[in-house]
Amino acid sequence: MNEGQLFAPEFFESEDDKEEERVFNIHGLQVRIFACPDHMQMTASGAYRRVWPSSVALAEFVLSKDLNSFGDSSIAKDTVIELGAGAGLCGISLAASSRYKEVILTDIDRNVLRLLRRNVQSYKDTASVEELSWQDINKSRLLAEKNAHLLLGADVTYDQNAIPALVKCAATLLPRGGAFLLALSFPRFADRVAQVEEHALLHGFVVHEMQHEKEVKILQLSWQKVGGGEREAPL
Repeated sequence: MNEGQLFAPEFFESEDDKEEERVFNIHGLQVRIFACPDHMQMTASGAYRRVWPSSVALAEFVLSKDLNSFGDSSIAKDTVIELGAGAGLCGISLAASSRYKEVILTDIDRNVLRLLRRNVQSYKDTASVEELSWQDINKSRLLAEKNAHLLLGADVTYDQNAIPALVKCAATLLPRGGAFLLALSFPRFADRVAQVEEHALLHGFVVHEMQHEKEVKILQLSWQKVGGGEREAPL
């Protein structure tokens, strides 16, 4: 989920938004989580608790790569933060892989946070949940102390008005040498790419397309290198 107003307030909850246990095969792992079914009524609360194709694609992409594929070789590769985690499939898949020491799933919606806490129970040695508003600079700075080398976001750009806060939050969280992977449904949100690139540049990021298949495009935001070093971002 992100922090935009995609739906009118009266559609934020519905009795039809029933969660059910689902099993996903992610890069050879069977990952069990609770989520709203794909056929449920499209309310905001339910939409945030669905598993979207971009989340599956991003989890598959990360787990198909070597640990050193993201971020500089000088930075530790043991902590991951997911922004707008929703039902949490992407982050929980990484936690289930045992490749990472800590995976932190973040969101802001109370129903999503409740669901996330339920879903991480089977992976509580590795996965945890934190409430995070992208506009909360103090909480972002606290989480930045985790020194997460990898940030994840799956379909968190559907509200273009939230993109500036998203990129600024990422710039606060991401250590020098880290990477932010952003998955977008394509071509549905094709126009968001230019907006992400615009705000990424303002914060000292460079954007690369990493993958584009199955109607999902994956972008990587990493720090610009200037004069042999990395540019300090204006926060």
